Amino acid sequence: MNHTISYRLIQQAKATNQAIAIEYLTGIRERTNELPRSKTERRCSNSWALYQLRQFLAYKGVKVGVAVKRVAPRYTSKTCHCCNAK
Repeated sequence: MNHTISYRLIQQAKATNQAIAIEYLTGIRERTNELPRSKTERRCSNSWALYQLRQFLAYKGVKVGVAVKRVAPRYTSKTCHCCNAK
């Protein structure tokens, strides 16, 4: 699954001449498990190998020349990534 996701993200970024920004995901499982979700949903999200996805994006990005950057999640959802409008 992570190979397919990373491949498609890298190909899309390459085709549109863009970089990929990944948030620091420290504590993501604890934060998402606070929400009321079913046992099946929790199991699915907690078993996802986020570190592996980041590693796949990094090496595939280097291979095809797409920059992959890690960014702090603070304030990332407060501005539009296209026009920087708040």
